[in-house]
Formats: sequence, structure tokens, C-alpha cells
Amino acid sequence: MAEYLDGRETGDFGDIAPALALAVKRRLARDLAGVPVREAAHRIRATVIGASQFSVQVSGSTVDLGDQSLLPAGPNLPVLYPRIDLGGAFTPAGVSRAIAGSARRMDLTGGPGPGRLGFGWAGDSQLPALRALAEGVLAGRSRPG
Repeated sequence: MAEYLDGRETGDFGDIAPALALAVKRRLARDLAGVPVREAAHRIRATVIGASQFSVQVSGSTVDLGDQSLLPAGPNLPVLYPRIDLGGAFTPAGVSRAIAGSARRMDLTGGPGPGRLGFGWAGDSQLPALRALAEGVLAGRSRPG
């Protein structure tokens, strides 16, 4: 849309970008007449999905699990916070060891059992990193404490 707003793009790609840019231009002219509008220093020409990788953090509220019975239920479930830096390079084995260490710290013998895992994610959510995390979680859930 920004490409249309500053006149860099004039083609029609069958989406709402040209109409949205025109509406924004009209609103700016009406409500902010005389206020300078600067061109963005860094622009992203991408789909919404592609652009979101640069500006959106994924949260649990964006995940849908149709079969709620797959989740552990009940009060007082332990939450394990494995000590692992997910901002750099990590391996499934490292994630698994971190889960086991967290279970030991909470005195949960025989592995973590029913409960929740909490991670602080840093860095890009690229497929190899997500796969390493998922494989580590799967390995860590059945690992003896």
C-alpha cells in the first residue's frame, strides 16, 4: 500500500492496496493538510505473511487446537521454564536436556509428566529453529528426570 501512497507503484494486482492508498491520501489531505509526509526509509515489498516476519511476534492466542482433550487439564499443573537460549543456535538434544533440568529443579522425578512448558523466544522463527524446538520438546517429554 505504501508504494501506491508515495506514487512508486501504479499497477493493479487485484488487491485493495490502490483503493486503500487513495483513501489514506484523501484523509491526510483533509485532516492533516500542510503536515509533511515523509517517505519511509525502509520499505518492504511483500505479502502480508512475508512482511509479518519482520514486524509481528507470534503468541499463543494465534494458535488453534481443535481437540482440546489433547491438552493437559486441571488445576495446579506445573509450568517448566527450561533454561535455554532460543535466540542463538540450539539443538533438539539441548532442548531436551533443558527440559529435564527444569523437571529436576522442580523435583519432578521420572520426567516432566503432565504440565506446561514455557519458553522465552528470541530471534527469527525460521522453520529449522521451530523444528529443533519441537523435536526437543518431544524428546524431553519422555526423558527420565
